[in-house]
Amino acid sequence: MWITDSGRINKQLTFFGTLEICLYRIEANDVLMIGGGMMHIGPVLLQQIKSHDMQGKIPSKLIIQHSHADHCGAVPFLKKCYPGLEVMASTQAAEIFGQEKVIQHIALTNKMAADKTGQAAGCAALGIEFEPFEIDRIIKEGDVIDLGQGIEAQIIEVPGHTRCSIAVYIPQLKMLFPSDAMAMPGGEISSLHYKPSPQYNYRLYRQSLDRLKQLDFDVLALEHYGVFTGDFARDVLQGAIEQTDRMRKDILLLHEKTHDLDKTVAIYLGEIIKKGVPGFLERDTALAAARAEVRSILRDAGLL
Repeated sequence: MWITDSGRINKQLTFFGTLEICLYRIEANDVLMIGGGMMHIGPVLLQQIKSHDMQGKIPSKLIIQHSHADHCGAVPFLKKCYPGLEVMASTQAAEIFGQEKVIQHIALTNKMAADKTGQAAGCAALGIEFEPFEIDRIIKEGDVIDLGQGIEAQIIEVPGHTRCSIAVYIPQLKMLFPSDAMAMPGGEISSLHYKPSPQYNYRLYRQSLDRLKQLDFDVLALEHYGVFTGDFARDVLQGAIEQTDRMRKDILLLHEKTHDLDKTVAIYLGEIIKKGVPGFLERDTALAAARAEVRSILRDAGLL
């Protein structure tokens, strides 16, 4: 099953946010939030937090899975909603968030997304804005977050999309939260297509996928485009792996024809746009991501 509407998935898991920007809460004795979202979904989050399904225990912890602007922009708002919320991220992410230029870029990207999605006025009316925040706890490979009731969230380092990417795995619930370590799905459930994003290092990205494949899960909860359950969850991960391999071959064949990085990127970006990009994403951001992905593959092949 592909779950695209926010709400309670089961006793322990709730999906909130939007289809494009997904966040999750895992409830046991403690409540863990996964995902930092974007500023422009703040009004939606506020409604969801106030709704019946979101009442009850207050989240005590939040994991940021990597440092990109579409995965941390709602964190300042959530910290105001939940005073004392402990924000966790990898060592590399904490270092990145400590750079003033990065924070300025994240703030600008979130502002542009609010403008593009028509949510700027709604955010302003509620006083929702992006501002610097502290990482309260560093998490790394092998760390375990005990939520009580025998439920533990395991941290897995999955570099490749970024150098700071982490996945969260809850073996007792067979839940996997890969973030963008796995390709974003799109299309219809009967004909899914995938958008891999090895922006930092293709080889590490591919190795991270192999690590995720070894896990036992039947819930695959993504930060973009919802939740997959049952046997279909494993099929989706396998489809993402296969598309990642095809992507490498296609980029190398394209570059063999163009012998030019800019031309290769332009043609590749055109193909991405045909399939559709998230509504919050500016073209310049998509171009920068496409260039990073192409360069990553060409470096891996020894062509840069």
